[in-house]
Amino acid sequence: FGNNLLSYKWGSVNANTLDALGGEEFATENFNFILGQGVGLFNTSGGWSGNLNTLEEGKGYWINIANSNIDFKWGFDNCGDNISNFDSNAEFEKQLPEEFQFIQSTKQAFYLIKDLKVDGDQPNLNDIILAYNGDILVGSAFWAAEYTVLPVMGDDYSEDTRGFCKFGDDINIKLYRQNNGDIIDLVGDIRPWDDLLVT
Repeated sequence: FGNNLLSYKWGSVNANTLDALGGEEFATENFNFILGQGVGLFNTSGGWSGNLNTLEEGKGYWINIANSNIDFKWGFDNCGDNISNFDSNAEFEKQLPEEFQFIQSTKQAFYLIKDLKVDGDQPNLNDIILAYNGDILVGSAFWAAEYTVLPVMGDDYSEDTRGFCKFGDDINIKLYRQNNGDIIDLVGDIRPWDDLLVT
């Protein structure tokens, strides 16, 4: 029950995340979320949402298990089905501009943004959500409408993550408008940072 770090091995290639979790129905009943490096797939009231659509063979993932009696193995009895050589990097064709790329940490939280309005309108799909700890960029994501996944990195005591989030830090979230270059401070109900937080 709760967070479990599992190595992904099902066949010898990459696979669709929900298929690897035993199918959408089983996954919905037994899992709250699965996290990778700066990506995640989340069991929301509106169904599964997020940007971790494929698991890579040999990588590790945090899986939050809702059912303490689960007897789990990757893919269950469908080992030969739904396995693909899908390149997960192809999903991220839209690259964030260099100035808005963040450093991946071993400590991370995920903020799922269900709704966002600026002057009464939703952002455009090319707009970028930015997360700051003080004046340090600790996360970013293209606006993707309902349940946009914003990964926010923590201080893991390495030189690269100095000044990143620690337990209880307040996160400053901003919106970068692609069409005019404006950066707008956002306000809302934002929980303080904690490692592996999903909110």
